[in-house]
Amino acid sequence: MGYYEERKVNPRVLVWGGSQRAEKLARAIANQQPVVWAYRKPVPFSGRTVGIQTTWNKDLAYLKGKIGRFTVGLKGTEVEGLEVGAVILVPDPSRPVLNFPSSHEAAGSSVLVALMGVSRRTYSEALAEVLKLAERSRVWVVTDDVQTSFEGGEDLYTEARRRGVVFVRTDRVPSTIRMPGPGRRIEATVFDRDLGREVGLEAEFLVAPLWTLGDDMSGYYERLGLMDFDWGDYPGGTNREGIYIFPDPEGFMTEAEEETVIQALAAKVAVLARGRMRGEKRFEINAERCAYCLTCYRNCPHLAIEFRRDDQYANLYGEACFIDDLSCRGCGLCC
Repeated sequence: MGYYEERKVNPRVLVWGGSQRAEKLARAIANQQPVVWAYRKPVPFSGRTVGIQTTWNKDLAYLKGKIGRFTVGLKGTEVEGLEVGAVILVPDPSRPVLNFPSSHEAAGSSVLVALMGVSRRTYSEALAEVLKLAERSRVWVVTDDVQTSFEGGEDLYTEARRRGVVFVRTDRVPSTIRMPGPGRRIEATVFDRDLGREVGLEAEFLVAPLWTLGDDMSGYYERLGLMDFDWGDYPGGTNREGIYIFPDPEGFMTEAEEETVIQALAAKVAVLARGRMRGEKRFEINAERCAYCLTCYRNCPHLAIEFRRDDQYANLYGEACFIDDLSCRGCGLCC
């Protein structure tokens, strides 16, 4: 077991992302410590700016240092260095847009809603709209899977069935044609998985997902020294201490789940808030005996090894490797 030592750290946190989720996270962290919210294009800011510094039209060029003392290169017309203690990437998931008619507009009509290949969050939002339409319209929901594994999901599904909504499960994309005559009536041919045959559904309104492309931020992994696999360090942990990725690149989380992760990430970076952080010195390199072979540097998956030069070192090089105790996780691969 090692011993503990307090170190001075930078309490400021960089939140990198262009979504509403990134804004919520920046606001939550700003309640406890300084925040820089940055992205490569301007983002509409809907909330307060107290404690939040915004930087737009710049890209992440490089990252140096360790947790508590990172230098992030932000590239605009020129590269400037930003000193922060932690970095959080907030991917912008690819999400579908569902254009529902208003209940007044669709009153007395039939509405066909296609919910295929969508996340639980989109499904929960869509079911809420379906309930409104079902008060005055006939609604068909064509889906590859009836999703209820989110907060209130069973209640939403039960109420929709009670209001006459018909769920048709299928594993094939429906085909639709516009019917002749006035109006916008369409006919959809759907393979009903439960009946084992195709059925025809007619409706005046068709609601289907229109996908918008997001940013999964995987392009930043190499320049931030990140490894592209799940380290299982909930929430958002990576192989590097002080660098986190919001753990929902596909956009599956509901609003309640998203808020839980936001609070958990804010709690993680709160260790920097008072400007000092306690680290455990698990391993130590004897500088006088360091052969500067770089074996520890190459083996460390957490980039916890750094170099220091001192002409007083008694080794051959006047330079030695050191282990940053705030970045070290004690895996022992350096030994």
